[in-house]
Amino acid sequence: MSDIEIRRATEQDLDAVVALWREMLETHAEVEPLIWQMSPVAEQYARAHLAQAITADNCRLLVATERHTVVGFIVLSQEGPSPRLSTMDHGVIEDLGVTRAARRRGVGTVLLDAAMDWFRSEGLKAVTLGYAVNNPMSSAFWRKHGFRPYRVNAVRFTTNPDEGK
Repeated sequence: MSDIEIRRATEQDLDAVVALWREMLETHAEVEPLIWQMSPVAEQYARAHLAQAITADNCRLLVATERHTVVGFIVLSQEGPSPRLSTMDHGVIEDLGVTRAARRRGVGTVLLDAAMDWFRSEGLKAVTLGYAVNNPMSSAFWRKHGFRPYRVNAVRFTTNPDEGK
């Protein structure tokens, strides 16, 4: 774990982060294949969004590297108060991904710690995120780090996905 370094991503990291983002979605698709299928433009959208997070003042794209290889990333942003729910600015963790080879070694925790440091430095008092509840690895990770659900999104298909097989 001591070989892991956390830093702000640069444009040179973009290909590695997009590949890791794709791996993250493929992991979710193993759990919920009907929900997490990538659209034909998903990777193009992700590349544009991640590139914006590299340069925007109200966002951060942090990478975890091991021997100069990207093994994890986290995408952070700031949001203003919601007129429906809250009067406070808050941080948002948009995505966190760690390569299969580096999982269960504390990379996600180190990325999260760096994220929380940035949110605190920005004066934010709360952080929100979404995670795939049917992915036991994601659910356990976020609960372990003190995140609790406050809203649940649910899905129901209008037809039986197994029909016609």
